[in-house]
Amino acid sequence: TVDEWISTEQFAYFSGVHEAYERLEHKVTGARRKLFYLRGGYWILIDRFTAAAPEHRHTYQQRFQLGVPGRILVDNRVVTDGDGGNILFVPLFGEAKVEPCPYPLGGDYADPDQLTFTQTRDGSGLFVTLLVPFTGACPDVQARFLDVEADDRAVDPFEITGLEIVITGQRDVYVDTHMHWNLPWRCAEYSGEERLFHSR
Repeated sequence: TVDEWISTEQFAYFSGVHEAYERLEHKVTGARRKLFYLRGGYWILIDRFTAAAPEHRHTYQQRFQLGVPGRILVDNRVVTDGDGGNILFVPLFGEAKVEPCPYPLGGDYADPDQLTFTQTRDGSGLFVTLLVPFTGACPDVQARFLDVEADDRAVDPFEITGLEIVITGQRDVYVDTHMHWNLPWRCAEYSGEERLFHSR
């Protein structure tokens, strides 16, 4: 189910959810994907998995099919090594692994490498991954969670994700509220009630 799609001159944003993992013995009642694209800049990919019970242990994965070889850097970052433009993957959660595609197409198709970020934990899971396209030298990219206060308390990134992104000296702040109602929040030097916020 697509529940939000926004397209402006500055950015595009998608939010959708499915319930396919309810078939598991220990159900995951919702899998939600959010994608924020700052035009000419980067993507923020958020995957949220809602477990049916906090004591259920799950292994969550986020996968990418790479059209060119990829290599793992420090802090589980991964960069592609193509002849033209490339992408730097900056995960805030998950262990990185790059391997040949386990589901080869065969025939005349060139099978891509598969990048997988994995986390094993009790209860619900969250991936937040920054994808930065570039040509030439890999840019200097820093990304970290910011504290978010709402409802008179510090909220978990699973409830509201606050990010600071610094790329070659340019600082952005991103806030994404995952509840389906507007809740006043404070993050870094900003405050608001909107569910989606980006400041460049």
